[in-house]
Amino acid sequence: MVRGNGGLNLFNEKENSFTHYKSSVKNSNTISSNKILSLSESYNGSVWIGTWDGGLNNFNPETKKFTRYLHSTEDPYSIGQNTVWTSVEDSKKRLWFGTSTTGLNVLDPTSKRFYSYKEQLGVENTISSNFVFFLSIDSKNELLVGTSMGLSYLDLNTLKEQIPTDIQFHKIETESVSNVKINYVEEDHFGNYWVGTNLGILKLDTNFKLLKTYTTINGLPNNIVVGIVEDDNFKIWVTTKGGFV
Repeated sequence: MVRGNGGLNLFNEKENSFTHYKSSVKNSNTISSNKILSLSESYNGSVWIGTWDGGLNNFNPETKKFTRYLHSTEDPYSIGQNTVWTSVEDSKKRLWFGTSTTGLNVLDPTSKRFYSYKEQLGVENTISSNFVFFLSIDSKNELLVGTSMGLSYLDLNTLKEQIPTDIQFHKIETESVSNVKINYVEEDHFGNYWVGTNLGILKLDTNFKLLKTYTTINGLPNNIVVGIVEDDNFKIWVTTKGGFV
C-alpha cells in the first residue's frame, strides 16, 4: 500500500497493478480523506489509515470498504482530533495513535471509544508534547512515543487495565534527545535505538543513553531523518529529506 495526497493505492503483486481508492463525500464507505499520513496493519488483516484532515480509517481488504472515525465536539469518546500522524496496535488489540494537538490517543477495541493522554505542564510522567509524530513497540513491549519535543516511552507490561485512566510515561532526559523533534525510531538486533530527528541520528543504548551522533559531518545527505530500518544483514538504511543512504 502507498500513502500520499492521492488517496490509498493498493498494489497487487500477482497482477503487477495498482487499485486506487479515493474519498467521496457521497459515499461513507470510502476513505474520509485523500491526504494519508500513516498506515499500520491490524491483528485481523485490516489496515489502519491516519489522514491529515479526515481522522482515522479502517480498511477491510476483503470487502474493500472503509470505516471512518472522526472527531465530534458532541461526543467525548470520539477521536481527539482529525490529524493522525502514526499508529500501532499492541498485543491487547488496543490501537495507539498520535495526533497534532491532542497527544497520544487510544482506541478501545471492544467499546470503540477513544481516550487521550496529554502533556500536562508541571506534572511529571506525562508525554513530552501533545504533537505525537511517531509510535512503535520495541522488543521489551515498551511503547515508544516520538513527539515534537523529545522521546518518551510507556511500559505496556505495567498496565493493569485495558484502558487506564492514568498512565506513567518515562521521558528520555538525555540532553541530545530532549526538546528535539523525533521523526523515527528503529531498534537494532543488539537492542540499541537509532533515533531519527531534525538534527541527524542519535544512537542510544538499551537504557536510552547516548552512544553516538550522526549528522552531515558523518556523511548523511541531510540532517532531517524521516526513516530508519535495519535489514536482514544488520545494515542500517536511512531516509532523509536530502536522499537515501
